Amino acid sequence: MSDSDTDLDVVRLFQRVSVLNGITSLLPDVPAQIAANRAVLARRTPPEIRPSRHCHKPYECDFWSRCTASKPPDWIYPYLSRGDAFARLDRQGIESAADIPPVELFRLTPTQRSHVNAARTGRVYRSPELPAVMAALQPPILALDFETVNSPIPLWPGLRP
Repeated sequence: MSDSDTDLDVVRLFQRVSVLNGITSLLPDVPAQIAANRAVLARRTPPEIRPSRHCHKPYECDFWSRCTASKPPDWIYPYLSRGDAFARLDRQGIESAADIPPVELFRLTPTQRSHVNAARTGRVYRSPELPAVMAALQPPILALDFETVNSPIPLWPGLRP
């Protein structure tokens, strides 16, 4: 490998783009947001905000583990965080999978229902179709998950961000 293979031209990897037009419309709201943030900081107790999907957008909140520490072991969020089932149950004060009403009273998708049943019983769900799918696979079976590598500057020569 030559030196030219490992040298990165960072200027070619990034592009400067003005975002001014996209944020100008947000500027009038900034003073009110600052005032609201200062009011929260002045409080003696933290605001009552229930943990939910908003805690992960755009990034996971630093207080996630603190806010969820008292949740039951079968807390419904990990099983039902997608779709509206979690929000509907949360509005009813239901936190535990054991407390979810029967299927005839509270509709869940088949996938959600299998997740809830796994949480209730502690048993792993295995699809009845799994043995046939696994039998069809023949070695060698290899996988490389490129989604886990997310560097803006390539880690290895010949790759792009």
